[in-house]
Amino acid sequence: MTSADHAWISTAPGADAAPSDARYRLLLCVLFATAAVIGLWRLGTPSLWLDEAVSWFNSGGAWQHLAERVLATDDIGGLVYAPLLKLWMAVAGQSEFALRLPSVCAMLALLAVMVRTARLIWGRRAALAVGTITLLHPSVISSSREARGYILVLLFSAVCLLGLAWQYLERRRAGLLLGLASLAVTATQMFGIFVAAGIAAAAATLAWQRASDRPTEALAAAARALLPFVPAVLFAVWWRLTTSPVVQARMAEFWTGGSVALNSLVVFTLMVLPVLAGGLVILATDDPTRRRAVAAALVIVATPVFCGPILASRLAAGGYGFVTIRYALPLVLPGTLACGYAVSRLRARLSILLVAVAGCASLWHAASNNVYASASRAGQEIRTGAAFIGSEIRPGEQVVAAPVWEWFSLEYYRVPNVRRPRAPGLADLDAAATGTWTACFRPCPPATLREATGGPWRFGTLTIVVKR
Repeated sequence: MTSADHAWISTAPGADAAPSDARYRLLLCVLFATAAVIGLWRLGTPSLWLDEAVSWFNSGGAWQHLAERVLATDDIGGLVYAPLLKLWMAVAGQSEFALRLPSVCAMLALLAVMVRTARLIWGRRAALAVGTITLLHPSVISSSREARGYILVLLFSAVCLLGLAWQYLERRRAGLLLGLASLAVTATQMFGIFVAAGIAAAAATLAWQRASDRPTEALAAAARALLPFVPAVLFAVWWRLTTSPVVQARMAEFWTGGSVALNSLVVFTLMVLPVLAGGLVILATDDPTRRRAVAAALVIVATPVFCGPILASRLAAGGYGFVTIRYALPLVLPGTLACGYAVSRLRARLSILLVAVAGCASLWHAASNNVYASASRAGQEIRTGAAFIGSEIRPGEQVVAAPVWEWFSLEYYRVPNVRRPRAPGLADLDAAATGTWTACFRPCPPATLREATGGPWRFGTLTIVVKR
């Protein structure tokens, strides 16, 4: 490409209002400092909730234990997060703060990748807008403050988008970046293959468009663009065949509230509409040489991520549903890119006002979901309740959790004599036995409350009773 072909990188529409180099660097420092505050403030305060306790349990102990847990389709069904957390725990310890700190670091890396991608496409002003909207997205805030692998899914998906921008600009090693990032996101979460599929389809489409006036060459270019994604596909096939029996055995334990149709509508409204709305603004106002390519790429990337879980739900035996916000998280990224560009096209005062309102709403959402409170996200004061049991339990008494899988949380807080279920899904814990403490993470069954001789003691939404 000639220098004229690259001119749009720094002279995108609205570039006359773009900040200078010095001001841009200053605003980036403010953005990342704000991100660090949002991520680190009271990071160790919320009680560790079930999924985080599972991460801790998976990554504790020997490597054989970790391998068994991962192959049991724990750790959001991937092979990346648990080993990284195990290595980190060996250095930093197992406190709530230590377990969550890697997620904050991944969030900062995510911001850097999104800012870089937006600057390559549209320039400095759009880069700042995209970075700010990414930081303030509720899903980014929540996933960056918990000991789970979802923030890595976002990070690797963002690197995929950066690789797509490199390919569009004909940068060297774009294929290598796309191959590594698509493999990483697929190995982090089972449904990451839908991210790889969307990126692959967009890469093939961009390659086809570049040579569309020569059909034979266009077909060959599209085929070459798909080659970097072969490792991700092979890994996904191997992973599916390896874990298929375990997945089928665990299906009965999997639950998703609401119908597939209703959940799909929620995901579409919250996460797909921003992509479409921002895409329309791109088509209407962006540089003519790239607007169709960029808008089409964002929609193509989003389509498998949205449709994949719906298709999996329809094909699954037993009517199980997989349509949920956590499996649609990668939709955040094309949405923030598209909406960030749209915001960057507004007058400065209006864009600042919109971002301020969105930021307040997002932080309010985080606060209302106990992201910064001492309770877990479900409102349970697990840390305090566990300390109470530890101080009151008598020799020989045992502790059970209701539901039974919540024993992970009690185990993390070192509650003595916690009974583990002998096998997943077995309701083998007799909470009515004499000398039994019951920690109800959901409303206690009426029979349990009637038979209790001590309590109930309330710790947020956590209820504890004892029968002696």
